Formats: sequence, C-alpha cells, structure tokens
Amino acid sequence: MKQSVLLTLSLTLILITMVVADDQGYSITKHIVNPGDVIGDTSWSDNLMTNGGKLAINKNFDFDSQNQAVNTYNIQTQKVLTYDTANGSHLLGEERYLLNIAGSYKPDDEGYLHCVYAPSDLTWLPAFCNTIQAGVSLMNVNHARISESGSLRMVGEDRVPAGLNYQVAITPDTSSGVLVADGIVRTSFGGSIMEARDNQTNVSATNQWKDVTGVVGDIKDLQKTFTYQSGLRL
Repeated sequence: MKQSVLLTLSLTLILITMVVADDQGYSITKHIVNPGDVIGDTSWSDNLMTNGGKLAINKNFDFDSQNQAVNTYNIQTQKVLTYDTANGSHLLGEERYLLNIAGSYKPDDEGYLHCVYAPSDLTWLPAFCNTIQAGVSLMNVNHARISESGSLRMVGEDRVPAGLNYQVAITPDTSSGVLVADGIVRTSFGGSIMEARDNQTNVSATNQWKDVTGVVGDIKDLQKTFTYQSGLRL
C-alpha cells in the first residue's frame, strides 16, 4: 500500500511599510498624501511544497529595516535547490517581490534638479507612483536544479533610489543522471511608473511594461534577470 505524504517545506512572507511625512505638523493617513510626503509598501513571499521525492535546498535570507545606501538593500535572498521525483511526486512553488512607492510633489529647495529652462525662483520635484513586481512560479516539477536570488531596497536617504533585482535559473540536476529539467515554469516581471508635472497631481506621464516567459516540458537552460532602479540614468 502506497502512502502519499504532503510535505510543506517553506512558507515565508515579509511585509514592509514606509511612511515619511514632511515636517509640517501632520502625518500621512490612509487616504491623504500631502506635499513632501512619501509612502511605500513592499513584500516578499516564498513558498515550496512537495508530496514526496528527493529535495536538497540551501536558502539564505537577510533583512535590514534601516535606511540604505545605493549598493545596499533592505531584503536580500538566495536559494538553490535540486529536486527529483519519486512515485509520481511533484514540486510546486512560487517566489514574489513587490515594490510600491509613491510620493507627492515638493519644492526642489536642495537643488536636486538643474535645468536651464526651469524657473529661476522655484523648481518642483513632481508627484510619482511606482509599482514594480518580479517573480517565478513552479508547477509539476519532476527534475530540476533551481537557483534564485533577489534584492530589494525601499527605505533610503535622500538621493538614494528604490531598487529591485531578481535572477532565476532552471537547469538539469546533472548529479541525478537526468539530462533535462522537467516541469512547468513561468517568470513574470512588470512595472507601472506614473509621474505628474510641477506641483500638479494629474498624471502627466505613464510608463508600463511587462515580460512573461513560460516553459512546459523539458528545460535545458532557462535564465532570466531583472533589474529596476528608480530615477533617470544618462
């Protein structure tokens, strides 16, 4: 008599909320973002589940809620696993990153922007609302070596941009003697960038993008890399 055992290996969810209010005697509420205010929400989730088979996993996670520099992050993760089916077992899993940060307009009284066409008396840092997502989902995986790494920065000092980096690689586990990975893999990366103009709150520019890759069956080598940093680079 065969027994089927449901084994939950990992279920992790991290949520961060950042609220920064300009020093004007008020605080940010759920519905009101005043000039100079910034509010952000970010989350990272990771879960794996099998009903048998052979699994080896190495997972590292680092969390720091302090303000970060350009090359440091609030969340950093690394995971490497190998899986081989047994008696019809499968591996399921999903890892997701979400970065959502918004702010109202404020005067550029510290000289963040320099433009010969701007008014000499006042230049505005416009309102913005940015949402970035990245992740991978795994279904009915029978054989695979899976490597994932990610880093996310939301809390930062002035002039430090928000950022999200994510990498995933699906290859065969050659140590098991199988020449191809096997399963259903779907990666998704997307973002929505909205900005106003001057000290207005109407949307002046919207930039949206999305990349989705799906593979069903044999996988020889699937690698995806996604990098986002707020602001402009010239």
